[in-house]
Amino acid sequence: MLNFKTEDIVIDGADYTNKKQATVSLFDHLGYPAGTQLGADVYRAAKIKKEPVNIREVKTKTYTGKVMLYRKEFLIEYFENV
Repeated sequence: MLNFKTEDIVIDGADYTNKKQATVSLFDHLGYPAGTQLGADVYRAAKIKKEPVNIREVKTKTYTGKVMLYRKEFLIEYFENV
């Protein structure tokens, strides 16, 4: 289980909004649940690159909780390089 503290999450609303870049979850990007380990790896990479990370609350049949949202361009770059 990932343990996130609110102060650990980088949210840069002003710059992010000005760029008008869409944020997506790993599920939205991959088309399937990413899992805890991959989610943690992507989150760490985003923090290192000082990428904005937003949060969305979700409730489905199989998962209830917070989902991290990343810039689509960041996810494309991340998965091209792993």
